[in-house]
Amino acid sequence: MSAAVGLDNGGGGVRLDYRLPAATPGDTLDLYGGYNQSDYAWKERAWPEGGKGALLGARYSQLLGKSAGHESRLSYGAGVKAFRVDGAQDGEPGGDVTVHPLTVNYSGNWLFARGEASGSVTVLRNVSGGPRGGQDDFSRARPGADADYSIVRLAASLTRQLPRDFQVRAALNGQYTRDVLVPGEQVGVGGGAQVRGFSARDLANDSGLAANVELYSPQLCGDARWHCRALVFYDKGLVKRNREQGGELRTKAIGSVGVGLRFGVSRDVDVQVDYGHVLRSSQVPLQDKNRLHIRVGLSW
Repeated sequence: MSAAVGLDNGGGGVRLDYRLPAATPGDTLDLYGGYNQSDYAWKERAWPEGGKGALLGARYSQLLGKSAGHESRLSYGAGVKAFRVDGAQDGEPGGDVTVHPLTVNYSGNWLFARGEASGSVTVLRNVSGGPRGGQDDFSRARPGADADYSIVRLAASLTRQLPRDFQVRAALNGQYTRDVLVPGEQVGVGGGAQVRGFSARDLANDSGLAANVELYSPQLCGDARWHCRALVFYDKGLVKRNREQGGELRTKAIGSVGVGLRFGVSRDVDVQVDYGHVLRSSQVPLQDKNRLHIRVGLSW
């Protein structure tokens, strides 16, 4: 079982995950639930769930193949997300809405001599209906929003060991859709999960892309049970709006640099602290620039 608490300048979220072994060796069943007080998004997910409200779901993961340097999985998921839409983003009128996404995900991990790589592709389809889940509810949350929408989410990362125990890591996360989405399902590119230095999901829209490059210091803790590293990073994000109305911008972009610390005790506790300094943010108010982000994770 694992738990995570995220804090992001006045808001955050709590998430619990419970993993069960399945009858087939290597397969797993994950049950999860969470609540977001703000638009916080979870960085460890292939593409983080964001948006204010509650979520509950299950995911079955099937092991496709495993060798000394490679593992691939196919996962099937179903969930319920009850979003609180307050109309704060891009002038949406607001109105709570509930979605029922079905997902299919392929993921793979590859190990090589001095590093590792991972990637995943997720296809999502919403099943409309039920309380606050009909087309009228979607239209109130955002005019023109599609109740039966489809989304493709992509994620990739590469970690490389450097001389003297330095490490470099690059990550890319993206979402693409041709539909008009309610705010909770839009991709957000601000906050500790994506472009640091901004409030959570300072920019959010139908499609988007976020990229991160991080350089880690050598191990700083002398005790083998502890894992301590400092880092510097560069983040950039871009969002795109479908069927924009008069006066709305089709694309927006932000970027930042910063420093951070990573602490870990065995595999049970990990702490992430990052401070981001804004480089590009023409669409974000001055008070939302330069932020401290903290995440605490527990596993047992």
